[in-house]
Order: sequence, then C-alpha cells, then structure tokens
Amino acid sequence: MLENFSHSLPDQGSTNKSESWVCSSCIGDQFLKKNIQENEPPHECSFCGALKPALTVDALADRSFFPFMDCVTADTSSSDDQSGVSLDVAVSKMLQSSQSVADAVLQIMKQKHRQDHIEPWKWDIFDPNYLYHFRIPFFSLREIDWDSACQSLKGESRFFNEEIKKLLDSIFDNLPQTAIRFFGSDNETRLYRARVANSETHACEMLKYPAEQFGPPPLGNIFGGRMNPVGIPVLYTALEPETACAEVRPHLGATVVIASLAPLRDLKLLDLTSLGDYEIDVSPFDPDVRDKLDRQFFLQYFSKLLARPVNPQSESIDYLPTQCVADYLANSPTLKLDGFICSSAMKKGGRNIVLFQHALTIKIDDDHLATSKVEFEEPWKEDDIGNYVVYRGIVTKKQELYRDPSLELKSREINIINVSEISYSSLSIEPRWKDVSDA
Repeated sequence: MLENFSHSLPDQGSTNKSESWVCSSCIGDQFLKKNIQENEPPHECSFCGALKPALTVDALADRSFFPFMDCVTADTSSSDDQSGVSLDVAVSKMLQSSQSVADAVLQIMKQKHRQDHIEPWKWDIFDPNYLYHFRIPFFSLREIDWDSACQSLKGESRFFNEEIKKLLDSIFDNLPQTAIRFFGSDNETRLYRARVANSETHACEMLKYPAEQFGPPPLGNIFGGRMNPVGIPVLYTALEPETACAEVRPHLGATVVIASLAPLRDLKLLDLTSLGDYEIDVSPFDPDVRDKLDRQFFLQYFSKLLARPVNPQSESIDYLPTQCVADYLANSPTLKLDGFICSSAMKKGGRNIVLFQHALTIKIDDDHLATSKVEFEEPWKEDDIGNYVVYRGIVTKKQELYRDPSLELKSREINIINVSEISYSSLSIEPRWKDVSDA
C-alpha cells in the first residue's frame, strides 16, 4: 500500500534541495501532515506546484532524522540472506511520500549527519550497500508493570495498592467503543450456567428450585473464585454451554446441570477479549507512538493474562490480581458496567461472562416449578444413565426474592449431561540430555 502511495504523487524536481518546499499534500504520514497543516504557512510546493501549508526540505530533514534513526534499520546479515528495501524506499515508507521527496530529504540528512556517525562509530548509517527495514520499535512496558503490580498485590499491599490502581486506570481509561457490548432482552441471547450435581437427589433439587440453585449462593456461603474474593457475589456464566460445563471441571461420570438464562434488560458488558481490536494512526513522528502501540499490544493479550491457569494449591494467592480487576470494574463510577466478557481458562476459544452483584438476580419463567415434584428414573439397561421427570404443580411460594430481576431462567432449556469422556490438549516437551562435562 505504501509503495503504491509513493508512486501516486506527482513529481516536479527542484535543483536546490535545501531551498525546496514540501507541502502537506506530498506527505502521507497523517501525524506529520496534520502538523504541517496546523503550523506551517502556505507556500508553493516544489514537488506538486500546489499552494498549501508547506515547509522546506531542510526543515523536513531535521524533523525526519530522529524517526529515521529509530525506525529505519539496516539488514546486516550476509548479502545472500538480506531482505528489505533500498534506503530511499525506506525513507519514502517512513514519510509516506513520493520517491523524489524522499530522495531530497535523504540527501539533506546525509549532508548533515553522515560524518557525525562515520568518525566516532566507524559506521555509515546511510550505507547504500545494505537493504533496510522500516518498522516502529516498541517494548511492552505494561506487561512488565502488570507482573510487578501482581507481585505487589500478592506480597506487599493488598487492599490499598496504588500501584495496581494506577495501572488499571491507564488500562481502562478511554476505552474504544468496540470494547463495550450490550446484551439485550431479545429472544435469542442466552447465557449458560453449569453446576455439578453430587447425586441424583442434588440434581432433583436443582430442577425443583432452579432459580435459587443457579443464582448466587447465600452471603455466608460465597467462596472465593477467579473473579471474586470470599463473600463478594458474582455470577459466573458462559456464552456457550460447552464452556459452562468445562468451567466447573467435572470429573469422569459426573452429572452436570446446565441452565439457560435470558437477559430481561440490556446488560452493559466490557468485552475484555476485544480490548485491543481497534485501529490507531501509527506514525514515527508521533512522540506518543510507542505508548500507543504498547497499550494496544497489552490490551490484545490482557484477557489471556486474566485467563492464565493457576496452580490449585495456590489459588487463594494467584487469584488476587483477577479478583482485583473484577472489583475495579464492578465499582467503576465512569464505566457503570453490569459485568464483563473474558476468555475461558478451561476451554480454548470459550468465553465467560461474569455478572456483578447488581445484575445477578434470577427469576424462573414458570412459577409452577416453585413447588414441583422431581423424580429420578433408574436406568433399565446397563448402558443407560437414567432420566429425570419434573411434575409441574400449584404455586404456594411467593417469589419475593426476585424483585427487579436481570435474568430469566428458561426452565424448558435446562440440560443435564453425564460426563462420559474427558479430553485434554497438551504440548510435549522433550528434555535435553548432556554429559556432566558440558554443564
């Protein structure tokens, strides 16, 4: 695309390069173009003849030198293995300009800076015998900051940790609009919540009182999880029933009951899986370009960082960072979220939805189930797994618990599965063997 751009602009050469003028229309880099348009006076362009905001080639070369040093690198591999483009084409890519503009800028930079580097460093930064690459380098500082903040949260300061608050402020400030999703109260949207039944009697209890069984547990019985500390209720759901099942980690032969939940109002969710899915204007002339690239890169992997598996023996400590993120989002006065979408740690490609305390109340779509009778039918054959029969009854229990509910449990969509097989995907690591003398 850049190569095509460099040939699309008209060229009208100028003999005295330093006194030549370049207008904003001859520069394709959007940051530099805007800067010229806003800060330079009109002048006849020496390359296209237009009367537009412009600056001299000499001034453009001064602005271009430091971006050139940062972003244009020579391929110093052997000549047979070199890849890249000639130096003038690399400068043309940097400016997103015509070849003649790039040649003029390159000529001035050579005149001003070539000897400054040859004499002390014995290196010609404009050596025509090499091929060159144009790329904007950056280092993921936020990932380092995240690891540092996690260690601080685990071992230094837990409840009033300014380091992690500052980092979370920088992550969630000015989020792209694509990161906010609304799950509406249409007939298609479903969230899935799974529970492992300890016995047939337990499964019958889930079918008899599904709203209570699949809602948040009582305050005195809320255990800590990946996204909630002890005592703080959240509702763990998934966008796919298979993901919901995988998240409860059922054992072989386990009975898993999966409930289907439909939103009764619009749920405002932050989609952590698409935080970095936005376009930015990347310019080597922008002093903030590295921070922009660093932030986008970190946001693209933030959901995966939150979903990294942890050692079950150290969950209480290793879950602290994710619990902190969830608590931050739940209490953000600017975002005002009902929950968030994140990647599943148990199923590749699966997506979980975590709902906060004000959005997790559930009502049943069939009041008759409040006092229904549920029976388990024993299997007739050895290979059968039995079945459950639900009898609809007369309502005797008022549902005062479900004032202003956010979700409706679809009773006829409840699914019961028996886990007959568990599969794992893994990566094989072969140890390397060496002699003691090589150690």
